[in-house]
Amino acid sequence: MIRLIQNELMKLTHKVNTWVMIAILLISVLSLGVFKIYTQNESDKQADAWKEELRAEIMTNEEFIANNGEDSIARSIIEENNYRLNNNLPPQESLPDSVWTFLSDSQTLIQLVGLFVIVTAATIVSTEFKNGTISHLLIRPPSRIAILLSKYATIIIYSIFLMFFLFALTFIIGVTVFGFDGNFVHLIYKNGELHEQSIVNNILVVYTANWIDIVVISSLAFGLSSIFNNDSLPIALSLFLYILGSAITSVVAAFFDWPKYLFLTNSLEQYFTTQGPPIDNMTIEFSIIILLLYWILFMTFSIIIFNRKEV
Repeated sequence: MIRLIQNELMKLTHKVNTWVMIAILLISVLSLGVFKIYTQNESDKQADAWKEELRAEIMTNEEFIANNGEDSIARSIIEENNYRLNNNLPPQESLPDSVWTFLSDSQTLIQLVGLFVIVTAATIVSTEFKNGTISHLLIRPPSRIAILLSKYATIIIYSIFLMFFLFALTFIIGVTVFGFDGNFVHLIYKNGELHEQSIVNNILVVYTANWIDIVVISSLAFGLSSIFNNDSLPIALSLFLYILGSAITSVVAAFFDWPKYLFLTNSLEQYFTTQGPPIDNMTIEFSIIILLLYWILFMTFSIIIFNRKEV
């Protein structure tokens, strides 16, 4: 199995697409760094006005509640702003840039990692059938299951590498350009209470939660790759679900409860934000179980299809 994984990793590193993906990540982080440098002075000028801005937000949201009734989002903004004012905790946008704020801002680039991993997962099997190279693999002693699992393990290793590459690159650029200064505290408003979380813990949690989401949707892409000899449909369907799936299920969840059983509704990151899950009574334990069940379903489906597929 180890040798099979090594072979798959070697094939992956020899693909031009792999290096293009890494280059896009590199350029994206550098571009974000340049943008932050050019907007840093403007941010610093506004730093002294953060208390007035928070007080204005409080008044706006209090008026909204007075006119429209109690609203959880407006209430969370009021409570968070009052907490920051009482404890002298500026919001992130009012602090001088540091490696931690840069890491926080770069979390949006995790979506790029997801796109790259999904595309790779959706093509790693179908390309072998499309190019006719699968027959060379299946005539070897390792079983079909071993061959399939080695490809899946390659996807997991690749996803970990890209997440680590993004984090390490952002950290290095952030330290070099902005330094370690900054005492931003992340606040989460849940069940009428505010919870403090250090920016370091929040960044690690967000990276981990997003990686788990990427693994699950990539497992679906991997299963679709085992079915089709053409990689266009697996890529299109998987990317559609990754980009728009959560938004669609959130809209449906506003009217029905059954979307809570869909894996797209159970992103773990939502439990570490003020907004929380879209459906009441959902817990992180429930979402972990749902994601695990879908992962088992996708992997079982992939193995069965691949074992029965004719070459």
